[in-house]
Amino acid sequence: EEEEDEDEEEEQEEQEAQPDAPLSLADKLARTAAARRRRERREKKARGPAIKLGWFGDVHVLELDGPGRWRSLAQSELRPAGRAAHGACWLGGGEDGAGALFVFGGRTATGRTNDAWLLDVVAGRWREPVLAGRRPCARSFHGVAPLASPGGRPLAAVFGGLDSASTALGDLHLLDASSLAWAEVPAHLPSPRAPPLARSSAGVAATSAGTLLVFGGSSGPID
Repeated sequence: EEEEDEDEEEEQEEQEAQPDAPLSLADKLARTAAARRRRERREKKARGPAIKLGWFGDVHVLELDGPGRWRSLAQSELRPAGRAAHGACWLGGGEDGAGALFVFGGRTATGRTNDAWLLDVVAGRWREPVLAGRRPCARSFHGVAPLASPGGRPLAAVFGGLDSASTALGDLHLLDASSLAWAEVPAHLPSPRAPPLARSSAGVAATSAGTLLVFGGSSGPID
């Protein structure tokens, strides 16, 4: 009923938006505000019902010393927007060598994103680093896992997911924690097997041999 009332209100506002005579400044301001409300309602409808579910941006830590205990982590004022279907892994190295929690992409209230964040889990301090190289496109339902270069530099691998048009992706990107630079791994590299098909929601993990394991997933769209 609420949506029907909004539709009727929007239709009435659009009909009233056609002036028959010159408008005063107050009328112009009122019409501008009405147009903004109509635009905001259209954008809300375009994002779909998921927006009504809410988006979480909290962080919880499980302390494994002793019997185990969950605690909510107090975060810095600068932090990522609440999101779902993002990728995260522990990324070693960094400025002080202590490492940080790496978070990439996901879906926020305004759509899929390709932002990257690092969290100091001791201090609860987030930072959005300036990254070199070509950043992966916005995506959600992708896989993220920690790897290491042949020289031992810590890397974060980002594979697959869904792009902003809900199309399955099959690309692979590596973030070097030392240089903070992105590099895309070409799909045509020599290999005894073809690269995995484009997919989302796959299980992605690093093996003890230093390779990336991809298992399962979905090749179809997910709203």
